[in-house]
Amino acid sequence: RADLGLHVGGRLGARVHVGDVARDGEDVVSVENIEDLHVAIAVKLITSPAKLKPREFRFLRNNMDLTQDELGERLGVDVQMIGRYERGEHAIPAPVDQLLRFHYVLHLLPKDEREELLAEVEEAAKEHGKMPGAPACFRLSNDEWKRQRLQ
Repeated sequence: RADLGLHVGGRLGARVHVGDVARDGEDVVSVENIEDLHVAIAVKLITSPAKLKPREFRFLRNNMDLTQDELGERLGVDVQMIGRYERGEHAIPAPVDQLLRFHYVLHLLPKDEREELLAEVEEAAKEHGKMPGAPACFRLSNDEWKRQRLQ
């Protein structure tokens, strides 16, 4: 029997036990806290310089407990395109890859800290004239970001 500690960045991790089952002698692996393991895997993915693979894209979405439609709304991408990314039918554009990673970082923050941070960013952008009074909406169409008017 062995205990392994899986850690990412010295902060997140999960305790994994590897040992024998007396009945059949097969090795088994047990994880004390599967949520911590999922977070550790996700943090490794979002901090990797490699482009996200379709299954990694899906893993991050599922780990944030978002539907394809909800993620599409957040990324400004049609729900069918989210499905295409996850099935590997369409390459994940670099801006979408980076935006998903950013959303996962926000997901890791406690809700009150996340809301405070987003409010500060919005206020700073307004003060510097970088953000119009009305929100902007962009959609990815044919690998090109296009601004859409909000109704």
